[in-house]
Amino acid sequence: MSSLTYYIEYHYAGRLHPFGFRLPVNDDVALLGRDPQATVRFYDDTPTVSRRHALIRRQNGQYILEPLSPTNSTLLNGQRIFRPTVLRSGDEIRLSTDGPRLGVIFPSEPLRRFQSADAAPLPGNVAAKPPRQSRSALLWFVAILAAAAIGFGVWKIAELSSANRRLDEIVARQAASQSEPQQSSTGNPTADNGGAGRRPSAPSQAPAAGGSPSEAAMKEADKSVYYVMALGFEVTTPYGHRYEIKCGNGSGQIPGWSGTGFLLSDGRFVTARHVVEPWYFLDGGDTSREMLSLNILAGNGGKVVARFGAVSSTGDQILFSSSDCQTDRSGDQLRRTRSGELVAVAPTGARDFATVSTGRAGGLPFSPEASRTLSRGTKLTVLSFPLGLGANSYNDINPVYGSATVAADGLQDGMILTTETTYEKGSSGGPVFITDPSGQLVVVGITSAIAGRSTGFIEPISSIH
Repeated sequence: MSSLTYYIEYHYAGRLHPFGFRLPVNDDVALLGRDPQATVRFYDDTPTVSRRHALIRRQNGQYILEPLSPTNSTLLNGQRIFRPTVLRSGDEIRLSTDGPRLGVIFPSEPLRRFQSADAAPLPGNVAAKPPRQSRSALLWFVAILAAAAIGFGVWKIAELSSANRRLDEIVARQAASQSEPQQSSTGNPTADNGGAGRRPSAPSQAPAAGGSPSEAAMKEADKSVYYVMALGFEVTTPYGHRYEIKCGNGSGQIPGWSGTGFLLSDGRFVTARHVVEPWYFLDGGDTSREMLSLNILAGNGGKVVARFGAVSSTGDQILFSSSDCQTDRSGDQLRRTRSGELVAVAPTGARDFATVSTGRAGGLPFSPEASRTLSRGTKLTVLSFPLGLGANSYNDINPVYGSATVAADGLQDGMILTTETTYEKGSSGGPVFITDPSGQLVVVGITSAIAGRSTGFIEPISSIH
């Protein structure tokens, strides 16, 4: 490698380091930290940067990143490092998990960016770009999170799809409705928690499973199945900085994701927990750095709240946030990542439901008892919006039909195991029904996961009893 200039590119580096500026560096050693002699010096607006945090040094024709701080982490391309590590052109350095981000560019190497759609143009332009607010960096960070959420479900169903462009009108209506929310009996504009603790209006005995549902029963059930859309994020850092990022296709917005939910006869709105809190569902074999970062943020003094809108075929709308939801985190486990970070993970078998009390009348009948005692061979009906299918416009929302067959008697590790499963990936949170002898659809579960070509995992409705 040539000994000529390389560049440190400011991605988000505090108030005195304009976004996109490239600092030329000619020295064999460059110190990063709050030390007055540092090559890149940080100040009181970056409190997680140590005095001598890390250095970049030239060694045997290569540039090495060496962590120095014993208290604050140094990350390379999102992974914490503990020993000197070779740098490549386009790598990104982060000084602590919530700290400044710096890119490195070596003109003699091909540029391969870790993440930098917002970075300065490449052709050697060292002139400073106009400063951007630090919020733009977080917007980009959360955009990556949203994109990662779409594909992270290797173990859990890959329900988090990119928000359907055809539903701009729905997003607009949902956003507008927030300014004139429907007041519930408690005055809460998003959810009536006065119903918490209410006994479910379930049949006293488990209904016997019948044959296929009638067309009339299907149409009636459609009214209580909702297309769920992410509307935005509210992120609070451990240092009290709060950011709000909207989901959508407009300027300053990020792509969202979608899922399915449904209204029960006791007024509770139900979906899958991993639809509303995906950052807790980390697959150890294919964990995204972005979801891992959100998990670390939420578990170390920060806060992550996702906001959602849901709309049914009748036009009924429900607004809620992940913080409104009742979930079961008792099965979450504390684990350490390969880089040593402590995270809370919802493992295989963790309860995968989220409920919000709405105070609404109507909704779907359900049977906790039947969900625990299904017989092998029982036919099940599923309604959902896989990857946004069935949600064509505000006036054309109809859930997609799917089916499955119970594969084993009773519950298997707390789940309903199915075979001949025809519901698609992206169906998470949708209701799963049996058909009683009268032809009525009765909810027994929540779509949670799918494996292989036909094996499904359904959260029994008894979990929320």
